[in-house]
Amino acid sequence: MSICKTGIFLSFSLLLLSSSASWAATIKGIISEKGTGEPLAGAVVMLEGTKTGTSSGLDGTYTLTSVAVGEYDLRVQYASFKTFKKHLSIKDDQTVEINVLMEDSTSVLTEVSVSAKLKTGSDEEARNLEKNSDQVVNILSARTIELLPDVTVANLMQRVSGIQVERNANGDARYAAIRGMDKRYNYTTVDGVKVASPDDKGRYVPLDVFPSEILDRVEVIKSLTPSMEGDAIGGVTNLVMKKAPDH
Repeated sequence: MSICKTGIFLSFSLLLLSSSASWAATIKGIISEKGTGEPLAGAVVMLEGTKTGTSSGLDGTYTLTSVAVGEYDLRVQYASFKTFKKHLSIKDDQTVEINVLMEDSTSVLTEVSVSAKLKTGSDEEARNLEKNSDQVVNILSARTIELLPDVTVANLMQRVSGIQVERNANGDARYAAIRGMDKRYNYTTVDGVKVASPDDKGRYVPLDVFPSEILDRVEVIKSLTPSMEGDAIGGVTNLVMKKAPDH
C-alpha cells in the first residue's frame, strides 16, 4: 500500500512539473523607432485577449513571462506611432525574441491658412486699407461718416488732414484743395471712375452735390502714381458707394 501511495505521489509530481513547464514560455525584445533606431521607453506591450502585458524600459526592452502555450496576437502601442501587431504560436518552455520597429504616424502640415473678413464700412477696414495701400491715402469710413453731422461730401473733406475747403457765398463747403494745391489740380472719381466736371471753365467737381449718406467711405489720395491721370498733381478724391446688402 505504501509503494502504491509513493507511485501516485511521484506521478502527481511529474504532472505538476509538466503543467508548470507549459506556463514557462517567455516573450522578450527591444522596441525602437524605425527611422532613427532610438529605443522607445514606455511603450505598452499586450497579448490580446489576456491580462498579460508590460511596458518597455528606458532602453526599450520588454519581457513577458509565464506565457501559456497557445496562439496569441502581440500588440505594441506608443503615442504618435502606428500600432504594431504580430501573431505568435507559443510552444512549451521556449523564449521568443521579437524586436519591434515602430513607424511614425504623425502628419506634417505643410500650410495653415487663417483668413478673416473685416466688416464693410468699419474703422478697422479703413485703417487696414490705409496701411496696405501703395499710396499716401486718408480714409473716412462709413462708421465715421455716420457719427459726423456733415450732410455733403464737401463738408466731410474738412475732417481730413491736409485738406482745405473752398466755400460758396452761403458759407458751405464746395471744393477741396489737397495738400495746398488749387482745386484745378485735383480730380474726383466714383468707385474709381473719373467724374466729368459740370463747370464749362474748369475741370474741378463741386463736392457738395454728393450726399454723405450714400458713401461707404471717402478715400483721399495724396500721392501721384503712374496709374493715375496727369491732372492728379494735387491728389484724388475717390468716393466709394455703399453696396446692396446680401440679405
